[in-house]
Amino acid sequence: MLYTDGIPEARNSRKETYGESGMLSIIQSRHEDNVQEITEAIFEDVGKFTAEAQRYDDMTILTMKKLS
Repeated sequence: MLYTDGIPEARNSRKETYGESGMLSIIQSRHEDNVQEITEAIFEDVGKFTAEAQRYDDMTILTMKKLS
């Protein structure tokens, strides 16, 4: 997974950052899902975290999965 700094640096209304731990948690819990579902889950989680806070940076994710 490649991502821009806008994902882990996303801030909520209390100025707390989302961090990488949120992404890692989703990847670990949804590792059997396809890449689109994982990516959408991360964007959804970041959206919930930031809620009404203004976003200042771009958010881009490139997700790849090794096929067996």
